[in-house]
Amino acid sequence: MRRIFILFLLMVFSLAIYAQYKDADVYCPVLINTKWVYTVYPKKSSKKPYDRVTEITGTETYDKLVYFTYFTPESDTKFLMRKDDNGVYLKVARYAVPFLSFIKFDVVFEPPVYAVRFPFKKGDSWKYEGIASLKTLGIFNFPTKVSATAAHMGPEVIEAVGRSVNAYKIYAEMDREGAK
Repeated sequence: MRRIFILFLLMVFSLAIYAQYKDADVYCPVLINTKWVYTVYPKKSSKKPYDRVTEITGTETYDKLVYFTYFTPESDTKFLMRKDDNGVYLKVARYAVPFLSFIKFDVVFEPPVYAVRFPFKKGDSWKYEGIASLKTLGIFNFPTKVSATAAHMGPEVIEAVGRSVNAYKIYAEMDREGAK
């Protein structure tokens, strides 16, 4: 009887641990001080692909919701993103004005951009349509229509920090009033 009770406790404990780790947590961890590296492939440009490093630096409240702050040092850009069991959502991209880095402008997305969709399934795709408003100094607001299509391309092994890592490839295209 004691063995059955111990086995039962182990089973309950194992299920409790497993329940904490959903696909969203395994494939898209959101922890402060986590760094992400992604490759940008400029379309219709003479620029070659380049890597961007982004770090989750903290949290910030926007419209009464808590967002993680993703900071990209190369472009002095901060993104406000949140995650739930269905995906990752981008609400704000905050940029420094060139040569006047003390002035920032926000690109606010309404509704938030559905950037990553869970669960990861090769071939799944999704679309986004909304308004991106350029806001600065609290007085200027320039809205523009944006749309995007995205798709899970499937699992892929990539090289990161000198080792092979299992990853999922997501392909996305954005369109801002005809400018892709």
